[in-house]
Amino acid sequence: MQAYQEEYIANLKEIAALADRRKPEALTFSAYELRRRQKEGLARQKVKRNVELLRGGLVPALDHLFEAKEEEVQELEDFAAKLAGGVDAGLFRRIHQALLSLARPRGGRTGPLLSGSCTGWVWGTTGCATIWLAWIWS
Repeated sequence: MQAYQEEYIANLKEIAALADRRKPEALTFSAYELRRRQKEGLARQKVKRNVELLRGGLVPALDHLFEAKEEEVQELEDFAAKLAGGVDAGLFRRIHQALLSLARPRGGRTGPLLSGSCTGWVWGTTGCATIWLAWIWS
């Protein structure tokens, strides 16, 4: 995986941790509110950074997907597989659709996302069924 992909996933995990709003018992309400606002600000910064990462790395990769080398396509498949485990299902779906669009004209059905193996997902889930049906009907 590329550096921007690893940073994106790490940022998502940090955002999830920052979003935890459980009130520690030892804090007063005002101290809790201050901590919550600080965490909210940090989460916003991480979200902005993730948008920058996607604009600088993923968007250009998808824009030039049809000219991409096999190793670049494999990196996108690996990135999508990491996202599929519940990290960012929406981005996973977008990358998956782009990879399906690439596979159709090339006539290929290789790689974990296009072969029906559903890396990172449990068989029987809606997403995996979608991948499997898209592979069969393409």
